[in-house]
Amino acid sequence: MKGTLFSMTTKVVLLAALIQLVNALDFMMIMPLGPDLARELAISPTWVGYLGGGYTLAAAISSLVAAKFIDRFDRKHVTLVALAGLSLATLKRLQAKQAVFNKVCV
Repeated sequence: MKGTLFSMTTKVVLLAALIQLVNALDFMMIMPLGPDLARELAISPTWVGYLGGGYTLAAAISSLVAAKFIDRFDRKHVTLVALAGLSLATLKRLQAKQAVFNKVCV
């Protein structure tokens, strides 16, 4: 019994750490590159701040909208689908950012 509880606790902690890592990487992909983005894309640093604020606002609004629907489903499945969606969106944004940098820098 004790080994099962420990392994379940370990799985939960690892899943929470993975979610936090993907979320932090997603947000931190843009903000440290702010000055470089502003210079390469010829936008003001103010607009880079708007990108960060827009991300936060979009996350807040989507959380409020999703709160009405996620109670209908199992928490495990909701968490895994949300993590998969966030990971996919991060990868797609990385591809888009790479395409923009290739176009601007080449």
